Amino acid sequence: MKTIIAIIVKFFAMLAAAWIAFIMFGTAALWTVFMIAAAATALNFLIGDLLLLPRLGNFTSAVIDGILGGATAWLIIALVPATFYYMTAVYVFAGIAFVVELLFHIYLLSTRVVEKKKTDEDFYKRQKLNYNMESGREIYPYSSRDSNESSGRTGTLGSGYNKSINQQDFDGGSVKKDERD
Repeated sequence: MKTIIAIIVKFFAMLAAAWIAFIMFGTAALWTVFMIAAAATALNFLIGDLLLLPRLGNFTSAVIDGILGGATAWLIIALVPATFYYMTAVYVFAGIAFVVELLFHIYLLSTRVVEKKKTDEDFYKRQKLNYNMESGREIYPYSSRDSNESSGRTGTLGSGYNKSINQQDFDGGSVKKDERD
């Protein structure tokens, strides 16, 4: 739903920009202005907003959107035979489209219709995998430093190893309690 609202907002902004540029600074029919607004909306949203904005950022993609909008308007006006135009109107439309796109990109990013792509540097800074592990004495349960001669048991508390219970680990259970160490 957010995307549909964003496209409608963009269409009306491009319609206003085309109306200002081609009705006030040139002579174009109203249906030509609608065609320019619809084509500029579709191309700028697909190429500029969805493809370039996440990768290049606001300003660069707004410049490209302005140039793309001006080229789209020039192409449509050049193909419509009943329209008399000045290149000034195309330049004015490209300039207004640039300003509209600057503001529209802020709207897109704030409503999270388009999210800025994370660079590799951001990815590795924030989501660096940590392969460290916690280890204690339970890795070496048979070491002599774990022995507790007063209780007759070795191993750490909770390590799961107890020589008095697990005699079979050493020699199949034939060692007596006095012969252990």
